[in-house]
Amino acid sequence: MCALRRLRGWIHQVFDYARADVTGLKFELHALDWQHCFRDSAVEDNWATFKRKLQELELKYVPVKSICVGKTKPMWMSYKAMKAVKHRHKVYRKYKDHSHPACRNANRQASVAVRNSRWHFEHKLSLNIKEDKKSFFSYARSKTKTKAVMWCLEALPRLEAASRQNFHCLGLGLGLD
Repeated sequence: MCALRRLRGWIHQVFDYARADVTGLKFELHALDWQHCFRDSAVEDNWATFKRKLQELELKYVPVKSICVGKTKPMWMSYKAMKAVKHRHKVYRKYKDHSHPACRNANRQASVAVRNSRWHFEHKLSLNIKEDKKSFFSYARSKTKTKAVMWCLEALPRLEAASRQNFHCLGLGLGLD
């Protein structure tokens, strides 16, 4: 895919598999005569043929979307904190030694600026939580390491007999029998 340079980062074009025409893709894959494609060829040639056909169909049936990646800052980071972090990087590039007094000073200033910026942002969120619950819970959800996923309990009776046995062995007695 193509990558273009933008003012604040890179624009990458990637396939959007969520909007792919899967039925058309399956139809074309079933319509191909694979015996004819792979006849009298080495394994490497067969793999190259298969890969080429799959990429052609991917270009045909999967739409492309543009995403911007790159220079993004956390929502809580202020301009002052961002400037301090950039200064810390600049000083380290100059001296290349963490124990140098200038590096230590820049590191301390950046750490304090980042800490204060985060505290100030979270404090502002907590002050107007009554009026703006959405932004508070959006920020809290962004801090979680995992995403909550609901598991369909209707699928439990369709488990194989061995899986049901494992549930009972674990002491989960879910009444599947």
